[in-house]
Amino acid sequence: MDGAHFSPHRATGTSLAILLPPIGLAAVIDYYRNGNVDVRAALIIAASVFVAGGAAAIAANRVSGSYLRLGFGLFVVCLGAYLVYEAVKQLGWM
Repeated sequence: MDGAHFSPHRATGTSLAILLPPIGLAAVIDYYRNGNVDVRAALIIAASVFVAGGAAAIAANRVSGSYLRLGFGLFVVCLGAYLVYEAVKQLGWM
């Protein structure tokens, strides 16, 4: 249990439920209005993400919260290292 007394599983599910409608729908509507949405590509990719997301959710719900935290932490550290590496490369320091 953490600050809001949610398990990692409940925190992830709640976060997805909070963010998806307001951010996803509002942004898509605006981009679509400006002609910046390839509907066919979006539907194909969305279907793929839906299937992969469902499979990942099933897998994540079978893993203990401690392993989820560890995996997420490692992901964030690796992503951060990659971002720093790319920035250093673009600045010409390497």
